[in-house]
Amino acid sequence: VSATLVSAPAQAAEPPPPTYRVSILPFQANIVDMSGAGHIAGINYPDGQPFVWTPGGGVVILPTPAGTTNPGVVGVNSSGWVAGSLVVSGATLGVVWQPTATGYTMVTLPRPTGLGPALPVAIDDAGRIVGSAGAPGQFWSYPFLWTAEGGTQNLADLGYPTDLPTSMSPTSGWVALPTRAYRLGDPSSVIPLPQAPPNFGYAYTHAIADDGDRFVELQRPSSMYAARLFRLDAQTSTWVDLWGADVYSWFHGVADVNALGDMVGFIRYSALVSWAPGDPVVGLQTRLAAGYTGVPTDGYAPVVLSGAAGISDTREVLATASMGNSGRMVRLTPTGPCTAATCLRVTALTVGGSQSSTCTTGATYTASGTATVRDQAGRAVAKATVRVILVGGNSTVVTTVTTDRKGVAKVAGKLGTCEGTVTAFIDDVTAPGAELDRTVGILGRSALPAVR
Repeated sequence: VSATLVSAPAQAAEPPPPTYRVSILPFQANIVDMSGAGHIAGINYPDGQPFVWTPGGGVVILPTPAGTTNPGVVGVNSSGWVAGSLVVSGATLGVVWQPTATGYTMVTLPRPTGLGPALPVAIDDAGRIVGSAGAPGQFWSYPFLWTAEGGTQNLADLGYPTDLPTSMSPTSGWVALPTRAYRLGDPSSVIPLPQAPPNFGYAYTHAIADDGDRFVELQRPSSMYAARLFRLDAQTSTWVDLWGADVYSWFHGVADVNALGDMVGFIRYSALVSWAPGDPVVGLQTRLAAGYTGVPTDGYAPVVLSGAAGISDTREVLATASMGNSGRMVRLTPTGPCTAATCLRVTALTVGGSQSSTCTTGATYTASGTATVRDQAGRAVAKATVRVILVGGNSTVVTTVTTDRKGVAKVAGKLGTCEGTVTAFIDDVTAPGAELDRTVGILGRSALPAVR
């Protein structure tokens, strides 16, 4: 099968790419995923417990049996179902957590007949789970499908390839294999990858969209390691070059694809996005709301987006961010210029502190600063409520303060000593009849505390 190689179009996405505001999420996590509806699921840090988070419901710790070790989460769907695995008394189990009227219940995925534990790889919005199950006493594994109605079935017995799934589309039932794809419900739908572009080989499919487009990593056989990411258009069999240049690093990947076909991922320590129908990847950093001087990201100067883990159907993005020497999970939400009669702007932000040169477990110091709020005409805004998050290496303090008649709010909070940089992060500013304009202003500032 032949295919055409083309360069990616220049930001042709429909709807247009958004500009983002940044919110620090109230948890730290090691493994995370975001559903099309915006649920976030993963393993929290440092407790190592599976959880799910929603904007309205907050964090819910998912139930596990006594003696559970090594829990893992592979995905969450738009109904809040979470697929994963865990070990109980030495036995590895594939599981799905399902929401109930009072919380969550855990369902163990039955083993396919004659096979070992059914370990999930992906879950879609219909509640279908695909993954792999090993053959006892053999190195070989088989693909399986689990549904609430049909239980666990060996996909090979249903006429599908024995290749193990790498991912599944959000809603349409497309299953990606390393070099092939098929649609659930139709064993005859198997589609191999077409011939790779010249000088490329060793294909591996990372993800698949609802329309069957595949995100495929190809390598140059002539190089020890040089990779390139392509989007294979399902309708035209066209290879669309997303990276535009070879990447000489093992640390890269595709993290998630939403129902629109947008993809988020990372290369080294940079978060990337490619909008449907196949724009080249761009740094998510460039999509942050512009700051006081109108330069993208200078409003969030301390925030460096180092990775992306998920994207919703409304184009919210789950990302990891560095702030000084602190790492946090953040949620990027599409935003735009203020449209209210009164637009609030944080025109100045300071932060600092003084701490002892001796590090003592449990010791704290006071970080402090100020936030100045004005309206679009430059007038001071009194009695505005400012929600500020102070972030240290391992400490997070959320505080709400009120501006005085000069529009200045004083901020203070206790952080751990010897945690390095302190960051003041403006989470929100509110006042009656007014709206915070996140495209103009200063929304983050970092500093090293003085040492006495």
